[in-house]
Amino acid sequence: MIIQTIYLDKYDWLIKVFYAIDTYYIDDILSELDELDCPIKLMETAEKAFITREPNFGFTYTRPDLHVCIVVIGLTDSAEEF
Repeated sequence: MIIQTIYLDKYDWLIKVFYAIDTYYIDDILSELDELDCPIKLMETAEKAFITREPNFGFTYTRPDLHVCIVVIGLTDSAEEF
């Protein structure tokens, strides 16, 4: 898995991107979402997709009031899907 942190100075916005996630890092991602008060139902849906390693799965959660966005890009079937 690759983690990229992007900060947009102009907008005072933080974006954290998780690429090609595997099950080893699920707790880290869920912890990040929990810190942002992501709704539990949404976290459960994401966790299920992460655990089943559903191909071509992506997930985004944004907290506009905190200027933070979490982006998760799962494993893909092909470069085109990525």
